[in-house]
Amino acid sequence: MVGVALPSIRTDLHMSTSSLQWIVSAYVLGYGGFLLLGGRAADLLGRRRMFLISLAVFAVASALGGLANDGLLLIATRFVKGVSAAFTAPAGLSIITTSFAEGPARNKAISVYTSTGAAGFSLGLVIGGLLTEVGWRWVFFLPVVVALVTLAGAIRLVPDTGRPSRSRLETTSTCPAWCSTPPCSRGRSTLGRSSTPHGVNASPSGAGVSPVAFATAAISIALFVPSRNELNICALKSPAATISGVKP
Repeated sequence: MVGVALPSIRTDLHMSTSSLQWIVSAYVLGYGGFLLLGGRAADLLGRRRMFLISLAVFAVASALGGLANDGLLLIATRFVKGVSAAFTAPAGLSIITTSFAEGPARNKAISVYTSTGAAGFSLGLVIGGLLTEVGWRWVFFLPVVVALVTLAGAIRLVPDTGRPSRSRLETTSTCPAWCSTPPCSRGRSTLGRSSTPHGVNASPSGAGVSPVAFATAAISIALFVPSRNELNICALKSPAATISGVKP
């Protein structure tokens, strides 16, 4: 939906082509970077709780995006929407798989889930174009209504499974997802040169690697590379160590 509204957003907020591309990239960066952490948080903190909280954050961020009068604020709300979607998606799918017994009932529920997502992706382009004719801000206001309706239904229909057992939240395992997200590896994504509608194209000189890529790569390496003690523990627990008679 947002892709169709980019030309109107650029005209209204006086954004440059490079910063305009970050409206799309910020969402993908937040979604791809926090998707693994969202699934882990749903397991540890509760599926229903994470689904409701992230859905409420999504609605608030989308409303702020529709009210934004500054490009940086709009990009920030898009990033928050991506992060909240990264927490909503695994929690919602986990609720489906745990609410329906294995067999035809679960298969039917997952089929409805995937069909709805595919239909929403296709209809989003059409609805986004129609809403843009009225005003690009309605592209952000419509998801607010959908999120609030879904939130009200989830509060009433999704059962509370109780407080989960406490465990350690592994955040370091999610760091490599930041580096593998395509939009964060370029200052100006080359995707916009071919797929962005209505002539919103990134300049050919924007294909260079941005400082964001180096920063995220450095953070990921610092947090993800195991220490010497961790390597020793992994070596002691390996099958080769067990066969050779070395006990951890």
